[in-house]
Amino acid sequence: MRTALRGMGQLLMTLGVVVLLFGVYSLYGTGLQAARAQSELRDDLRQSWATPPQTKGPGHYPGSAMPGEVGNV
Repeated sequence: MRTALRGMGQLLMTLGVVVLLFGVYSLYGTGLQAARAQSELRDDLRQSWATPPQTKGPGHYPGSAMPGEVGNV
């Protein structure tokens, strides 16, 4: 009986530590991953905004409105 209670106690302690570690990961680990992903997206957006708008090529017709002007869909 004593051995069974001791084993059950150790099992519950181990389970508690696992739950505690999962809580720490949920609070801090996922925040770090999200910050890293947000940083990559920010860099991609800055890079795409750094290139000038297209004036020739597919999707632009001569004489049509430029992006942001009246008549642009």
